[in-house]
Amino acid sequence: TAALSGTIPTARLGTGTASGSTFLAGDQTYKTAGVSTFANLTDTTVSGSDPTPTSNKTPVGHIWVNSTSGEAYILTDATSNQNDWENIGEGTGNIKYFAGLTKLVMIGGGGGGASDMSGSGGAGGLLSFTGYKGTIQYGTQYTITIGSAGQPQSSSSGPGSNGGNTTAFGETAGGGFGGAASGGSGGGGNAGGGDSGSASTSTSASLYTSFNGYSNTGGANLGNPGAGGAGAGGNGFAGNNNQSGNGPGGVAGPGIQISNIYNGSSSFYWAGGGGGAGYGSDENGGAGGIGGGGGGGIFRTSGSGTGGAGGGFALNNGTAGTGNNAAGNGGAAGANTGSGGGGSSHQGGGETSARGGPGGSGIAMIVTPDSYTTATTTGSPVFTNTGGYKYYSFINSGSIIFNL
Repeated sequence: TAALSGTIPTARLGTGTASGSTFLAGDQTYKTAGVSTFANLTDTTVSGSDPTPTSNKTPVGHIWVNSTSGEAYILTDATSNQNDWENIGEGTGNIKYFAGLTKLVMIGGGGGGASDMSGSGGAGGLLSFTGYKGTIQYGTQYTITIGSAGQPQSSSSGPGSNGGNTTAFGETAGGGFGGAASGGSGGGGNAGGGDSGSASTSTSASLYTSFNGYSNTGGANLGNPGAGGAGAGGNGFAGNNNQSGNGPGGVAGPGIQISNIYNGSSSFYWAGGGGGAGYGSDENGGAGGIGGGGGGGIFRTSGSGTGGAGGGFALNNGTAGTGNNAAGNGGAAGANTGSGGGGSSHQGGGETSARGGPGGSGIAMIVTPDSYTTATTTGSPVFTNTGGYKYYSFINSGSIIFNL
């Protein structure tokens, strides 16, 4: 056999592309010689953002580089969706898994009462979580917006206004519907007690331990008396004992009791509906729902009828309805209870200025273990540290940062 001489074509040595960055492996294929960038390593990530506790990587020791800020992190706990990342650059801010809130309760603002026996306000939607994690991270500022109180109708006829939404951590507790408001039980602005606000979550069930949402239906006006608004604990009812004809105002839907949520010692009820207005001077207004609902008004003051009592056992009790030919004929709901305002009486016979009551503003209440570092807040929430837990009750809009 003749001796080989000259250059052997690369294609005769193996398959693939021969170049300055490849080598011929033992299986006669050309392979890339090493890696050209840090991002190509198997135990590194280069991204335009920081990692999160759900940035699942393995093994411990995985390095993450933020190509925007230049910060670098190393994985110190690789538990799925509970990752801890330690900042190893010159900056600060470790990224640690947030184990969750002990409790989170949010209530939207309550709806205002309608005029002329058209209906009382519905309570705000109520969201109640235990073990809520959501997408909360340490060191991040979260805005908390408290739903405003729905206002009563200012004219002699027409619906009350809806309450505002309470929002936090991507969750929304909807504002309650005003009496006779479009979308309430009357529908399309027809007479009826307001429905509760929305009370659902889009958060995955894996990110909380338990969840309950409370939203109900206001009563329909079957006759002259005003219907009761929905509460977190049940539906409102039509006037005259939930039947047609003249009679007392409709019973409001009750609120629900939640213990050890506001300050660690109270057992208040929350989010009662507004009471419906009675028809005649001898007919009583409907009582506001327990938990702060406003009482229903009555027509004139000459008869034996009385305004409906305000809902009690609340952070702030609702006020009773009256026979006054003025604003406040329907009782006001308690502030920061998310309850509905009372409806106002019939217009006519010299009583043309009676108006319904406003709903109650919303609230957001957060409970953490005492072992958690005290959070940084704005908005002056009511803070209590007792019994192994820390309580943050937002009665005004503000913000919260959970600190490591």
